[in-house]
Amino acid sequence: MNSRLVLLLLSAILFASCTALPTVHKSVCEPGPRGNAKAIRIPVVFTPQEILKPEQSRVDCARPGDALVFMLNGRPDVEVSIESDDVDAPWLNGTGKIFTGNEKGWLWISVPADAKEGEFKYMVKAGTIILDPAVRVRDNY
Repeated sequence: MNSRLVLLLLSAILFASCTALPTVHKSVCEPGPRGNAKAIRIPVVFTPQEILKPEQSRVDCARPGDALVFMLNGRPDVEVSIESDDVDAPWLNGTGKIFTGNEKGWLWISVPADAKEGEFKYMVKAGTIILDPAVRVRDNY
């Protein structure tokens, strides 16, 4: 009877020690998107003085075939442009604006099937204001 109790106690200690180990993630994209292509929503909130979103440190994760959906929120008739900082991501370019009478605007950019893996910086310009976030493209996670 004591041997069963000792075995049970050792098993419990072993199990508890395994669950206390921290989980290590290889990238901010873990676990990343799975399944069919996704629309990755990126809010762009701007005022005449600054861009409030996306945050400067924001890194979005996408796969070839996904679409980046920039949700524009700010003053109407201000042109918002997305411009790639990387020669390997010419696809990461587009312009849009919120039209008068609308509350929001949308700017869709597709990640092509042949997009290289990597982290791509881009500029968000809203009028004369500029911000530099990034998007990370991976084939799988």
